[in-house]
Amino acid sequence: MKNQIILALFLSFFLISCEEDDHDHDECHECHVLCAMDDGTTHEHEIGEFCGEDLHDVEENGYTLMSEMTIKGVTYPAGHMFSASEVCCEEHAH
Repeated sequence: MKNQIILALFLSFFLISCEEDDHDHDECHECHVLCAMDDGTTHEHEIGEFCGEDLHDVEENGYTLMSEMTIKGVTYPAGHMFSASEVCCEEHAH
């Protein structure tokens, strides 16, 4: 009987953990990249909303521009890679 209770508690904990993990994959957050300006400052530029695995990927691996982007006179060519440390997503600290 004790083994069945322990097994039931373990399975309950496991299922709750899986449900919480699944919920994390559904999270969506607005993300920005930190752009280096010619005067040595940085400027945050919005790159859009990322959800689930895409959110995890951009936070872990960074963001690659699909097209050229000019911010305050600084041009970043298509293919420019912003490192993970240059990506900031709301409510999702690194």
